[in-house]
Amino acid sequence: MQELVGVSQPCEGAIFANRIHHDPAMVAHDAFVNIGVESEIAVRIAHDLPISDGPYDRNNIQVAVVACMAAIEIVDDRAIDYGLVDAPLLVADNSFNAGCVLGERVSDWQNLDLAGLPGRMLINGDVVGEGVGGDALGHPFVPLAWLANNLNERGTMLRMGDIVLTGSIVTTKWLQPGDHIVTEVDGLGRASLTVT
Repeated sequence: MQELVGVSQPCEGAIFANRIHHDPAMVAHDAFVNIGVESEIAVRIAHDLPISDGPYDRNNIQVAVVACMAAIEIVDDRAIDYGLVDAPLLVADNSFNAGCVLGERVSDWQNLDLAGLPGRMLINGDVVGEGVGGDALGHPFVPLAWLANNLNERGTMLRMGDIVLTGSIVTTKWLQPGDHIVTEVDGLGRASLTVT
């Protein structure tokens, strides 16, 4: 995604509570300008992450992860001119985020090689993309630590119960009415979405 929009750092966007769906989920195509999906590993935060405990890195942030899960990020391309995209514009557009679908929580993730976990996206039963957990900055906890530090620098923090999507392991796929999407991540299960 960073290459697609030409930025050199991760970008964050808020996931609004009313747009967090659980597997299986259904959304209406006409509720979006141009709906797309990405396959991700999501994490749930175990406790607040104040600046006094930072800075955070891939290793020390692990204790703040109570669960990992397969997830679908729902994105909406609101007719942005990609030639003009920079980090401030992405933030203003909420980094394209329009919600997510969460699979079952996996609380015993500690013995999984999250960076090496294979994942795939299927649309209408066909595999349309594959990757591994490390495709997003080398390890899912790298963008998590980046986000925690970035928020701390601005005087806020990740809080207990927050959901963080750690970056797509496949390129964005654009959808049509009737599409059925499944994200699978070995060891973390699946999440599914139907577009009506």
